[in-house]
Amino acid sequence: MSLTGKRSGKLVAVRPVGRADDGTVLWLCQCDCGKTKVIRGHNLATTRSCGCLHNLVGRQFGRLLVVELLQERRGHQRVWLCRCDCGTEVRAKTSDLTRSKTRSCGCLRKRPPKTDITGQRFGRLLAVRHIGIGPSGKHTWECRCDCGQVVVVDASTLLLRRKLSCGCIMAERMADTRGLSQTPEHKIWRAMIKRCHDPANPHYKQYGQRGITVCNEWRQSFAQFLADVGRRPHAKLTLERKDNSKGYGPQNCVWVSQSLNNRNKRSNRLVTFNGVTKPLIAWAEEIGINTSTLFSRLKKWTVERALTTPPKQWPTHRPPTPRGQSRRPARSSPSSKFGGPSGSATKDACPAVTSPHG
Repeated sequence: MSLTGKRSGKLVAVRPVGRADDGTVLWLCQCDCGKTKVIRGHNLATTRSCGCLHNLVGRQFGRLLVVELLQERRGHQRVWLCRCDCGTEVRAKTSDLTRSKTRSCGCLRKRPPKTDITGQRFGRLLAVRHIGIGPSGKHTWECRCDCGQVVVVDASTLLLRRKLSCGCIMAERMADTRGLSQTPEHKIWRAMIKRCHDPANPHYKQYGQRGITVCNEWRQSFAQFLADVGRRPHAKLTLERKDNSKGYGPQNCVWVSQSLNNRNKRSNRLVTFNGVTKPLIAWAEEIGINTSTLFSRLKKWTVERALTTPPKQWPTHRPPTPRGQSRRPARSSPSSKFGGPSGSATKDACPAVTSPHG
């Protein structure tokens, strides 16, 4: 198949010039920049230029201006001569420039930080001195922990309070809760945090999305959670929030039974009578009526009538029949039906019926 005149990007196929070792036809192509390039026929559709599209000369990357393409290569990548704004010339690979790994000759690492945090305290860490710019491109500080350890931390990590110690806080927490990771209290604590702060949790919509959160002390320390609420007194108790509009904290949480927890749900139907508001199930227990009966009453009756009308008294059930006896009454014998004793029926008592034909 002839490819003469076919265009691919900035390349136009001119004529075939031979075959490669594997038998593929080689084509001479003319680039719009004026250069020529020999390309295999099946590569013409994916090759867009002679290489001028990847020409970085004149482009600015951070503080580096690309001056020229050098003949050397690093692996399979081109090497460019760049001039920094400070006047220093450096060499950089294509990927280092395009991916912003190299943005200067190194002078950026020497620039002073925008915010001086020397002497400031972040949790247990005290910022001692500025070290420079780390591998991540952020300013780093030497910090001394209250326990005596010295660590190097990014300024942004300190300002966002993502690191508050050298690691001793976590070690202390683990020591306080060692052996409690499989307890029911730990599972309840972990589930509480997930449904409030993990958007991937299936219950996040009912908790975290509504603004229900866990206080910082409990979220960061299971030992503090356990110290505030204590061990669960009974296996059937659950953690309950007294006020459903508030989050989890020492003043709003208590261990209660599952039935009491169910009465505090937002989905419960609340009924107000004589200025008192209670869940429907609580009113049903108070007046001694079935919950479903009260629910049906409220559909067609007023609240006053539904709560003041006594339940209907049904007749008592028949006492149970002793084992071995039947509920059915005893059947009368055939003889008693005709007035004679059993087995002594007579013709007078039961006259014979004669046929009219003799």
